[in-house]
Amino acid sequence: MPLLVPLLVPLLVPLLVRDIAAHDLPHVFDRFYRSDQVREKARDGLGLGLIIARKIITFHDDDLTVASTEGAGTYFAFSLPVYVPG
Repeated sequence: MPLLVPLLVPLLVPLLVRDIAAHDLPHVFDRFYRSDQVREKARDGLGLGLIIARKIITFHDDDLTVASTEGAGTYFAFSLPVYVPG
């Protein structure tokens, strides 16, 4: 059986729904955090989705990061390993 070598593939995922306010960015990965904008709309959810996604990415030896600029959009970045014959 050939040796498999991990190759990291970078991914950039846009959030098409809305920008994340600058004061919310430091908290988006906090467990149960919900921005004022989300609380006002009384949307369902517990604020666990991003913390779970970050944990999955961490298991693959990378980190999930976020960048948001008002009017320009929000992007999540991470890398995942793809194993190729070495």
